[in-house]
Amino acid sequence: MDWQIEGQECLDIISTSYEDLPSYLKPCFMYIASFPEDYKIKASSLTRLWIAEGFIIHHDPTRAIEEIAQSYLEELVQRCMFQVSERSWSGRIKHCYIHDILRELAVQKAAEENFLLIFSKSNANSTSGTSTSARRIAFHEFGSTELPKESIIGPKLRSLISFGDHFPNIQKLRMVRVIHSENSEIDENLQRMKQSTTLRYFRSYTILKLPNSFWNNKMLRYVRAENYSYGQFVSGPSSSVKLENLEVLKGVFIARDEWTVRFPHFPRIRKLGIKISNRTNWEAMANSITKLENLESLFLGSNGLSHPVITHAFKDYERMHSLYLCCLWPGRRIGDSSLFPPRLLKLTLRRSFLEQDPMQELEKLSNLRVLRLLYESYKGEQLICSAGGFRRLQQLKLHGLSSLKELKVEDGAMPLLKQLEISYCIHMEMLPDLQYLTRLEELKLKRMLPAFNCLLEGPDRHKVEHIPSISI
Repeated sequence: MDWQIEGQECLDIISTSYEDLPSYLKPCFMYIASFPEDYKIKASSLTRLWIAEGFIIHHDPTRAIEEIAQSYLEELVQRCMFQVSERSWSGRIKHCYIHDILRELAVQKAAEENFLLIFSKSNANSTSGTSTSARRIAFHEFGSTELPKESIIGPKLRSLISFGDHFPNIQKLRMVRVIHSENSEIDENLQRMKQSTTLRYFRSYTILKLPNSFWNNKMLRYVRAENYSYGQFVSGPSSSVKLENLEVLKGVFIARDEWTVRFPHFPRIRKLGIKISNRTNWEAMANSITKLENLESLFLGSNGLSHPVITHAFKDYERMHSLYLCCLWPGRRIGDSSLFPPRLLKLTLRRSFLEQDPMQELEKLSNLRVLRLLYESYKGEQLICSAGGFRRLQQLKLHGLSSLKELKVEDGAMPLLKQLEISYCIHMEMLPDLQYLTRLEELKLKRMLPAFNCLLEGPDRHKVEHIPSISI
């Protein structure tokens, strides 16, 4: 396709691609207009938004609705409507984007069909005073004098998405399905919102507190409430609630033991992200989590836990494939590999301050595909990947291990490794024996000592000659 064709002529040409889309893909394509120009779109967020909006046709009981949504995305990619910027180790789309001219088409079609109203600096003057019957509104960047009038927020609004600092008054909303806020502060706004019987998707990067009434939204399916500015999670509900549709819950801080008994009230939870306090009874909470039979992914963090995590709490999670542990195992060994979930595919450790090399146990995890040892997860000077270990590992990331001096890779270790990233390991002195990793496709080195980087062009050049992609 010739991307040099300009203006309406180009739109007329590519609009035939839109007209050729099956009916079930057209709303999915138009929805991309709600994201700002040049925005790197997380595929999981996009497909969850589609599901919350009701775009996904789910008639096959043998397939999860998320799987069908992913197939929609793949079909749009195959039709060259979307582009893939990153795939996961398993081949699933991780991030995607859309070319400017196709985004312009999505904006045009969304406006023609009264599908979505967009407010941004480029169109603020022409639309800020407009009353609309559009059921979806997206706010992009605004200046202080460019804000649209609140009259556009009607009681029938279905979706409210904000990427700028502005978030309108949502007190009147009764039928909203989607609330997505990335930069705007919505705490007080959310306090004024009446109970909705339709809210399915909520995501905020700045929320400090969720009101108790929020948890009365029985249709909730996806909730992410991390506050990245302060590194905080929000408190969970203060009274017993039952959310039978909730599948993703991330960003909850558990400060009291009594909250742990509520996990069985969320029977469909697949992805859970929580932080616990040093007053939390870890064993009681772990036993409560084990009742979540559909749990596939768990983030578990602490605000200063002083005792080691009980690893045997994880061994019975038959369906769990992803585990992220933060601020646990302080100063201890990692424990026997048999205590981890039997089908674990991805493991991330952060600030666990391990003193003993964890590789001797982790390399026994027969299904592990991705291992990330992040900021101060290990305090030792040497990591050893022994021959025959990590038989299926495809990605290894070492980040912020300030004491690490050497990664030793024996011949026969990690035979399937495709990607290796080493970053902020400021005392690392030796380049690993990467010549043994014959399937390594990508090597990323970030913020390493200049002397370490020089090894690539010096005496250790033979260790990396076979690697197609090397970035420093």
